[in-house]
Amino acid sequence: MLLLKLALLFIGISNPWQLEYSKHGITAYTRKVDHSKYVEYKIEITTKGNLDNAVNILTDIDRYSTLYPYLKSYEVISDKDNHQDFDILLNIKTPFPVKNRIGVYNNKVNRISNSEVIISISQKSEEIPEDTKAVKIVDCYGSWKLKQLDADTLHITHQFFADPGGSIPAWIINQFVLKHPVKTVKTLAKLLQ
Repeated sequence: MLLLKLALLFIGISNPWQLEYSKHGITAYTRKVDHSKYVEYKIEITTKGNLDNAVNILTDIDRYSTLYPYLKSYEVISDKDNHQDFDILLNIKTPFPVKNRIGVYNNKVNRISNSEVIISISQKSEEIPEDTKAVKIVDCYGSWKLKQLDADTLHITHQFFADPGGSIPAWIINQFVLKHPVKTVKTLAKLLQ
């Protein structure tokens, strides 16, 4: 099932992307997902930066609070090959009265070439702790695609889908789905410069 989701993610067989945001060199899109009432997003930016620095920032657990300020907590569950394949438990803050969300995400670094890296993200539902007050996220997938265009220019594409679970109406989730990820991409671009 995961391989099918990733194949659809990378080859783009799905509903068409709708432009939602275009400012400060960032473009952001959403699209419907056939198996869900929630939308998937894609954010792109071309910025000054180095491929290896971007990979290091995105896999540096100590930078998670800077990149993802909406996290209540995070904890590495397993780390294989020095942050090239790691599982992390995330507790995501949500506004009251909504319960926080919790999930375990596998991050795997795939070096396609000297100029391209894809960090794939997948959910590991079986590893979510049973004893939690947060709502479990059990369906999500995504990626960071990083491509070095020239010596100091990097193209970044961040794509992600998550079903947040619980009883929040889908229209509310879909309306705000880009709020935090756009900030994360802006922060990443600043860190790279």
